[in-house]
Amino acid sequence: MKSPLRLLVALVGVAFAMLWGLPAVARVSPSHPGDDIGSMRVERSPAPTKMPTVRNVNTAATFNTLQDAINAATAGDTLEVIVAVLSEGPVTVDRSLTLRGATGTEVIAMNTNTGSSGDARGWFLVDAGVDLQVRALTFDGNGFLVHQAFRHRGTGSFEDCAFRDIQFNASGPTYAGTALAAFGGTVDVRRCTFQQIGRVGVLAFGAGVTGAVLEDNTYTGKGDGDFLDYGIEVGAGAQVTARRNTITDCRGVASSDGSGSAGFLVTTFFGPGTNATLESNTLTANTSGLSVGLPGDTSTVNAAFNRIVGNAFGLHAESATVTAENDWWGCNGGPGAAGCDTAGGPGTPDFDPWLVLTLAASPTTLTTAEAAALTAALTENSDGLDTSGLGTVPDGIPVAFGAAPGSTLPGATTLLAGTASSTFQPAGAGNALASATVDNQTVSVPLLVTQVAVLTIPTLGGAGRLLLIVLLVGVGVAVLRRG
Repeated sequence: MKSPLRLLVALVGVAFAMLWGLPAVARVSPSHPGDDIGSMRVERSPAPTKMPTVRNVNTAATFNTLQDAINAATAGDTLEVIVAVLSEGPVTVDRSLTLRGATGTEVIAMNTNTGSSGDARGWFLVDAGVDLQVRALTFDGNGFLVHQAFRHRGTGSFEDCAFRDIQFNASGPTYAGTALAAFGGTVDVRRCTFQQIGRVGVLAFGAGVTGAVLEDNTYTGKGDGDFLDYGIEVGAGAQVTARRNTITDCRGVASSDGSGSAGFLVTTFFGPGTNATLESNTLTANTSGLSVGLPGDTSTVNAAFNRIVGNAFGLHAESATVTAENDWWGCNGGPGAAGCDTAGGPGTPDFDPWLVLTLAASPTTLTTAEAAALTAALTENSDGLDTSGLGTVPDGIPVAFGAAPGSTLPGATTLLAGTASSTFQPAGAGNALASATVDNQTVSVPLLVTQVAVLTIPTLGGAGRLLLIVLLVGVGVAVLRRG
């Protein structure tokens, strides 16, 4: 049975759809980390193992369980997982620590189901006032129901971590499973991956989350099906900056109420003051690349230099304030043009100007013995202004170079800091066309190739050849004397 809160959210979503006529695939269902009132804290007592699995780097002591290591630690200690796979159930972190893998390949695997409400939702429960630093660990919930891998009321950061199979009835009725629910303080996340997540990769929730930085993370959704995916969700007054994240394949639709998925979801549904700055992210193959709010939403979003391509809706905004200038939508025509993602709402996001693909060649007139340098770039906007001093699109966007007639080397490469280079080699004299393609846009530059002049030496008899040799030797001697 659904909780009253979840049922209320579902009913509100249906009512909004009926009143505003929103397309089902564009509607979203905001997430809540779960109320604490009336919830019972789970007694955390993992079963002992037969060998040490965790080492306290500061004291050199070893422990059979992570919970034992935490209980014995002093605030500020570093705990290191020293086995390939550590099987451990619910864990409470009640003091500031660093938790890391010894080699970066260690896995902490869940061995029981979490609860469905309050603190019992958390596999790892991080208390308020705790600063937790997590490094180079994989958290795997395979085979068990995990509502929240980390239920985090404190502060800290996650770096070089992986989350996989964090799901709790992902196909209903709860449509749940969150890798990291941060709702107490600021938690940064860098270079982490998320796969087979039930609902949300990172949930930044509440006014206590101020200035959180989420960068260089990769969230891969579950594709099409009866489930939901939100790579990063910001709500209830949280303030987040997200940079260089890649979010793909968030396309599920909940059969219970028709809610759809999105790469980013930003909303004030559960509280005012939500603010998100989104820079240089890649959003592809999602239902909505970026979804902002429900009717009446007051979120503020600033999005720039993002690659928003190949989504059913590039940007879907309700009544929120959304500035999405200098983004790449997949073509030079801008949002809504053929080959570009859409940007609209009922809201009216500001997406003008947008980035355009350019191609330059140097020189544009050359001989058959010469080559031309080609530079493709996404560093100019539709107003003709150079944007390279303001920011750049994500590195690694594929670029295909071509020529007719002639050849380019390399023929395929990627953008770095918004530009990519190749070399044109002519196939002969005449007019040629060099081109560059990024996503759904191809641009070209004309080239003129002329025949190189060839020195022709006439056929000479024996005496003539002798005279020519004497002359050449004389020239050589003169050059040597002059030098």
